[in-house]
Amino acid sequence: MFQTSKYYSKKVYLLALILLQFAVAMLANAELRKQGDPWGYWEAADKGAIAEIYPCNQDRQSLCAKLLWIKDDPDGTLLDSNNTDAQLQQRKLTGLVFVDGVAFKKAGKWSGGSIYDPKSGKSYKAKVELKSADKIKLGGCIAFLCDSETWSRTSKPKQSK
Repeated sequence: MFQTSKYYSKKVYLLALILLQFAVAMLANAELRKQGDPWGYWEAADKGAIAEIYPCNQDRQSLCAKLLWIKDDPDGTLLDSNNTDAQLQQRKLTGLVFVDGVAFKKAGKWSGGSIYDPKSGKSYKAKVELKSADKIKLGGCIAFLCDSETWSRTSKPKQSK
């Protein structure tokens, strides 16, 4: 009888542990649903640009972003003149895909791919983190040096095409 009781205690303990893990996973999943997803329209911290973040492909495992509106470019004619590649300096900034192929890593986090900074004309390894339903952090890194900016969810700009 003593052996059966010991065995029974271990089973109850394991069952309790499994139930606890399940409860934690459910709470984490509920938090993710509350946060939403990154797809939609986002405004830069300085309110100088609005971008659309969208899935790069059908499996929705990577994200891309394009510039839809730039405050200093109301007619959409501003060119990518700071680009380090002379052949790309004649392309328009409005409509430019500046985040490309950033892969899903874990809940609310993507990395890899690239992020392009039109001010410097350079591309960096990208990091994206959904901080809440209305805040997203976009960042770029060279080696171990990283910089980021938090953007806010917004509506589609009227000027976008």
